[in-house]
Amino acid sequence: MKVNFKRCGAYIIDLIIVTVIAVIVSNICSPRYQLDNYNKSFNKLIELTKKYEDEEIKEKEYQKEYQKLSYDLDKNSTTTSFVLLGCMIGYFGIFQYSQNGKTLGKRLFKLQVVKNNDGELNIGHYLLRSIVLYNILFSVTKLILLYCLKQSTYMNYRDILFNVQSIIQLIILLSIFISKERRGLHDYIAGTKVIDLNTLDEFANGKKVIEGEVVK
Repeated sequence: MKVNFKRCGAYIIDLIIVTVIAVIVSNICSPRYQLDNYNKSFNKLIELTKKYEDEEIKEKEYQKEYQKLSYDLDKNSTTTSFVLLGCMIGYFGIFQYSQNGKTLGKRLFKLQVVKNNDGELNIGHYLLRSIVLYNILFSVTKLILLYCLKQSTYMNYRDILFNVQSIIQLIILLSIFISKERRGLHDYIAGTKVIDLNTLDEFANGKKVIEGEVVK
């Protein structure tokens, strides 16, 4: 159970790091008109919500305007979305691979991603693990639908994607806490597991793991 809480701590720290980097990069790379339009739509959404809460507008009117503003927000945050996807893949895929299964969060909590069975992990394992854990596939799908579908259709599919994504995240969380090896769905798919480097009782196929290295 201790490992699970350490994993949660590492997960939160890593997400904060990636989010901060993505915000800085997107503010530099995003076209000024996108930022301005995003802020205008965001402010309108706040005003709309306040009017609805104060019962100045009916629910039908609120829902119609809410969908339009939400669509505008998604449209004007595409650069940020692409930057965030790039940061996710770069950090949890490439960087973690280069650091032998350790992100900054995992280093802080003395954790490491290793192969579930004998052998070494390649970059494909880390990329696959990241795609499942951090909803990268859903994010890419949403961006594709945003440019391929009209507003009403897109919003319907976006809601479906969000629900499916939430279910998968719940399965990942439950599998980590329920499975004997504390492996999440992403670990099963990628053939990985997370070990605690402070625990000298970790075993992989009957071999003791010390500081992330499997020894006889």
